[in-house]
Amino acid sequence: MMAETIFIDQLVETSLIQEHLDSITQVLEIPVYILKNDGTYILGKQNHYQPICDRFIKNKIKKCEQCSIRDLRTIIPALSSSENGTLIYDCLPMIEVFGSPIIVNKKPIAIILAERKKSSEINITQIQEYAREFDLDSKNTNALIESILMLPILSTEKINSAKKLIAVTANAISQLADKEFFLRRSIEQMKITNDIAVAISRYKDIGLIIQFVVDRVVELTEANTGNLFLWDETKRALVTYKKKDFVYTEISEGKGIVNRALNKHRIE
Repeated sequence: MMAETIFIDQLVETSLIQEHLDSITQVLEIPVYILKNDGTYILGKQNHYQPICDRFIKNKIKKCEQCSIRDLRTIIPALSSSENGTLIYDCLPMIEVFGSPIIVNKKPIAIILAERKKSSEINITQIQEYAREFDLDSKNTNALIESILMLPILSTEKINSAKKLIAVTANAISQLADKEFFLRRSIEQMKITNDIAVAISRYKDIGLIIQFVVDRVVELTEANTGNLFLWDETKRALVTYKKKDFVYTEISEGKGIVNRALNKHRIE
């Protein structure tokens, strides 16, 4: 788990993210999905270029070798010049792909992507030519054409809203996964066996993270007794508190809110 290569599905409950991505897809009316840090699809509405992208990952297509989305090493430098933490790429002449990376331990481990049609004037012959270049069979070629034709042409306002929503979602998942990564690493390093480990996120207003934190607190509290190890964002480590110094308050399952209070110490 703590090897150099970390996958997002090792850190976060993917069913919760899938539900969230489905909601975004429905609101935006465009495909929204997540690629892992090895460039493969993991969650969301699977994009219609997957046969092409799979071949590229296996180094069978030279035409896509400049595709930045498939090389996450280029993402962090690109963020410095991006707007609202959103990266924009062209994928085939008629499609624009935009997205935001999920960062854990200062490294991109996945990326949330969405795609839109840039123009209503789609040349089917041109798509067929690309399909032949990419060595797609007739079934995948027809699926590609149909998918491109079905993509909406978004207004500028809706595009900007989509980019912001994806950036916020990527940041939220990054925070959640980052906390879990350091929590697990701290637990491994400290060899905690019979103690309580609680990871509490700053982003309590985001339903996805709230529910995860609630589940995590309940799971660990029921399974362990003894001292409390609370996440300290400043130190990026677990801080030890004696159980007598910590006051548990109710965990509201209905609203998914984690309330906490410390008698002698408090970590914001």
